Amino acid sequence: MNEALIIVIGLVVALNLVLSLSRPQNAIKNLIALIAYMQLCLGPYLYYTFYQGTEISQLWMLEMAVDSDLYFSYLLPGLIAFLIGLHFSGKRFQKEFDFDLIGGEAIKPLIFGGLICSLILYYPVPQSLKFLLTLGASLAKCGLLLFHIQRIRKATKIRGLITLPALLMISLLIYESSKSGMFEALVFWGFILLVSSLAVLPRSIGRNFTVVISGLILLVSLQTAKDIYRTLVWEKGQESSVIQIGSSLIEGYEISKENFNNPNFWFPIVERLNQGRIVSHVIRKIERQETKQDFKRIPMAFGSAFVPRLFWPDKPKAGGRENISVFTDINLIGSTSMNISYFSDFFISFGQYGGVISLFFWGFFLSSFIHKISTFTHKKYVVWLSPIVLIGLIPVETDLNMVINHIVKSTLFIILVSSVLAHIQRGNARNH
Repeated sequence: MNEALIIVIGLVVALNLVLSLSRPQNAIKNLIALIAYMQLCLGPYLYYTFYQGTEISQLWMLEMAVDSDLYFSYLLPGLIAFLIGLHFSGKRFQKEFDFDLIGGEAIKPLIFGGLICSLILYYPVPQSLKFLLTLGASLAKCGLLLFHIQRIRKATKIRGLITLPALLMISLLIYESSKSGMFEALVFWGFILLVSSLAVLPRSIGRNFTVVISGLILLVSLQTAKDIYRTLVWEKGQESSVIQIGSSLIEGYEISKENFNNPNFWFPIVERLNQGRIVSHVIRKIERQETKQDFKRIPMAFGSAFVPRLFWPDKPKAGGRENISVFTDINLIGSTSMNISYFSDFFISFGQYGGVISLFFWGFFLSSFIHKISTFTHKKYVVWLSPIVLIGLIPVETDLNMVINHIVKSTLFIILVSSVLAHIQRGNARNH
């Protein structure tokens, strides 16, 4: 029964993504749904089916902490509730991006402001300023995205979507990835660039289907390329570069083709996909009462996002290492970073049944927020800056505290920037 349900959920989620690629807000919601499905449902299912208890999983000590029945007794109903909440929206949430909004005067300030923040980040800065500067660096991407959309508003074919601003944006993302060795921003910003572009073309299910299949193939190659690239740059000390990423991507694609039928080749990919392994540790800890349920965890996540540390010195810190040490038996080595996922947060706070119900309301909250921030009309530039906020909602492996913290701080940031841009525009209008 679980297998049939997992397949049905996957088909529904994939179909929704294909149908929504020309509607940016719905596409972002469906990307969240796809990632949740792949990391918490498909990944664990593949792991239980092909790797649990095998020599390779025991060698790497990467076993699921509970049996599949116990794991899916929470995750399947929880995922379904989350997906229903994510798509449970009335007519007032159906408005899409307004591509007729005039924002051309903001392009130069956004690009130059973002590049300045990026340059400052190359120097040692206090941790308290790093998050703000990281948000500021994203302004350049918003400016290039706005510039790109203005250039393609009359496009009718795919080739009309290829513009200099889009190429510059992709180049900037690849360059940042080459320096950090992290590719999540490249994927997420690339997705927003893609759906914003497709929104101006006549809708085509065939084209959307081709885009999704191509994207999945690219992601598998990128996952393999990431490991190759990090080995070359981090372990062998070779210089990081865009060319190195390109060669790693080609090599990753070739390796994927050659080893397609080799289960051991897919193990690291499935293991990275399998965020459910961490959730299974949380479930075991709570079920065995090795760690007590924490009913204050959810309200504290919301409270800590709004109350400055000045007034709450010992408020919970955003980050996953403490969560991993308290709620799992996983030992993190070095600077390894991982988190327990907000699916675990709701289980910790409310148990199995309460967690499922809570996930519905959390999905509904995310859906409502995405539509609100993407169609905000009270401040002119908020819509164009909304990707800065939306980027932080796409991953599902982060805990609730980090997500709420990102929502609050990044929303305040884009409202502030929007006010500054509006002030600049009024000043320019007076001068003319």
